[in-house]
Amino acid sequence: MPCPKDNPFVGKGDAKPEIWAYGSATPGASPSTRKDGTFWCADVGQDIWEEIDIIVKGGNYGGASAKACTNSARRGSEPRKDLIRAHLGIHHNVGKSITGG
Repeated sequence: MPCPKDNPFVGKGDAKPEIWAYGSATPGASPSTRKDGTFWCADVGQDIWEEIDIIVKGGNYGGASAKACTNSARRGSEPRKDLIRAHLGIHHNVGKSITGG
């Protein structure tokens, strides 16, 4: 399948042209796109939080470092401004894993 013409990583150094955004630690199943174009992704979290992300073109979700950052932010330290935070965090007392689909 050809890459979209506005893909931000086409022709960028070491980036593979199929990359649209990066840093989802463990995205579950296939992200879904709603009628309005919002690109949702269930992302297995770290420690005691699961996540739902809204994926944007060129977005940096930070992988495991963002999960640690999100958990730290919930404990009172500042989040990193260069990473996109989860749209929704789900604590393990509600559910142990999020897979999407």
